[in-house]
Amino acid sequence: MTGQNRPQGPGGSIVKRTALAIALGVVAATVLMLWFLFLQSDGIALRSDDWLSDTGRDDVTPGDAWFNAARTALTALGALGIGGAAYIAYRRQSAKEAERYDALDRDAMARQRDQAERDRDAEGRRQAALSEKRNEELDRQAIERALHDRTTVGAEQLGHEKASIRMAGAYALAAIADDWLKLGSQTHAQAVVNVLTGYVRNNTRPVLLPALREGLLENPIREQMAESESQVRRSVFESISDRRAFSDPTLIKVPPGWNELRIDLRGAQLRNENLVGLRLEGADLVGADLREARLNGASLKGADVSTADLKGAQIFDTDFRNAELIGTDLSQARAIYSDFREAHFFMSTAHDTDFLGCKFQGCRMSYSDMKGAKFNGAEFQDADIRNIENLEANQLSEEQLAAMARRPDFDEAAPE
Repeated sequence: MTGQNRPQGPGGSIVKRTALAIALGVVAATVLMLWFLFLQSDGIALRSDDWLSDTGRDDVTPGDAWFNAARTALTALGALGIGGAAYIAYRRQSAKEAERYDALDRDAMARQRDQAERDRDAEGRRQAALSEKRNEELDRQAIERALHDRTTVGAEQLGHEKASIRMAGAYALAAIADDWLKLGSQTHAQAVVNVLTGYVRNNTRPVLLPALREGLLENPIREQMAESESQVRRSVFESISDRRAFSDPTLIKVPPGWNELRIDLRGAQLRNENLVGLRLEGADLVGADLREARLNGASLKGADVSTADLKGAQIFDTDFRNAELIGTDLSQARAIYSDFREAHFFMSTAHDTDFLGCKFQGCRMSYSDMKGAKFNGAEFQDADIRNIENLEANQLSEEQLAAMARRPDFDEAAPE
């Protein structure tokens, strides 16, 4: 917008009106003065009774009176001009101040508008975040409801009369535990795993197998049922084992957290169970019946096998590192080339157990009964066998005796 088209404020209008009034006054005074001078220059005589000649003094001529009148008019005109100029300057300054304050007000209003706009934007973002959070919560609730429904279906499948459907239920529940872990819910995942392990603890049909093989049962249908149930239980163990692969985390892609889930198999009836190659690290097998179970290549690292019964079990190349075997019975088991490093054998029993090539480094075997156990090729570096029971000198070689911490009275029976 150009200067001549810019709208004027109230201060500018007052200055214009004042300047116009002063200009008209100056013009009027100038015209009056010129008229007086015109009269005097043409020799127009003033009457004695004229108001200009009535000065009250005898020595004042009419010309002097006219001169005095002209001087007074010029003085008044000058004063009027100076006063008008001062007033105009004052009004101009006032107008500038008003404009400055108006500019400040406009800036303040602009800042207020900007702040209000920023506040609106911030509120919009906050509302959008709240809406997104609500939507995420609604989505999560929908996912959780679906998972609960799937868990119910999986549990129903696990209790079905057909073995194939029970197997499907076992794998479905393991997948549901995966989804709970992806949602970050360790509690719900643990609940699903508890359903799986509870199924194993509460179902004892495979116990019939030894009696069937011995001819004590004559019904072949029961044998078939027992075999089918053994396969179902194997599917339960595999679905857990494949997700707890400590030694090979690339074996299966599962969400983290499975290794922290508790595998509760306390008191489980696992006689003659096929546990070959399973990863049950940290599992709770306290009091479990593992007689004649097949544990070849399995990993029970850090597991608690206290008071469990492993009589006659096949324990070839099995990992028992850091395991608790307090009061465990391994009598007549074939624990060949297994790893018992740092394990705790306190008050355990191993009558006639074959520990061929086993590793017992750092193992604690206090008060355990090793009557008739074989330790050919076993390694005992830093093993503690103090107060061990029924361990004869001929059961260990000189190298083995030299490598372990012996009980104080063992020297008498040591081989020469």
